[in-house]
Amino acid sequence: MYTLARLAQLVDGELIGDPGLIIRRVRPFEEAAEGDITYAADARYREQIAATQASAVIVRESIPAAGKSLLCVSNPKLAFARALQLLSSRPFQARGVSPQASIGEDCVFHSSSVVHERTQIGDRVVAKSCAVLGGEGFGFVFDEQGGWEHTPHVGRLVIEDDVEIGGNSGVDRATLGETRIGRGTKIDSHVFIGHNCKIGEHVMMCGQAALAGSVTLENRVIFMAGAGATGHITV
Repeated sequence: MYTLARLAQLVDGELIGDPGLIIRRVRPFEEAAEGDITYAADARYREQIAATQASAVIVRESIPAAGKSLLCVSNPKLAFARALQLLSSRPFQARGVSPQASIGEDCVFHSSSVVHERTQIGDRVVAKSCAVLGGEGFGFVFDEQGGWEHTPHVGRLVIEDDVEIGGNSGVDRATLGETRIGRGTKIDSHVFIGHNCKIGEHVMMCGQAALAGSVTLENRVIFMAGAGATGHITV
């Protein structure tokens, strides 16, 4: 928990608005509420700043008559990553099934499979050997010196009923919001699913397929072996 004034100091931003606001969480633009700070990633979000329920918004430049407290920074993506670091707790280091995960009935986890914190699993889910569910996503942003700075992933992973995940496959939890695997989906071995992906019901993903972050596969898609998808597309 930080005042907005202190958060502005820590992320090297110019504060426009109430310096005494208490900020407790970083949340997605559409889900943010009072006490949250969010991030206007592009022009579409900047045009809707008045509509968000967040107490404050990270932006690149001041927005006239925004009606919100703003943190204006030269690199909003970097400031967002730093706000996440400040406002999220240290991740639990899971071995096996994390006590911070929610597991349904009649699930089977084979040897060396891992279920991380912030993971919600439905009924009759099977995870084969060395599957990693709900691990932190792959997110970095350049800092002022041209090095990489880590972006914490504080969202969750939801796996619905009757899903099977093959050996040595990984499904990352979301940066914010959720990664979701739909009911009845079958995932082969050596498959990777990035943060914030949305996989529909009864999808089949064959060996060595991979999805970058924020990909959507609609219901009953068959994603063949070795296929890949870049981020933010729908198949």
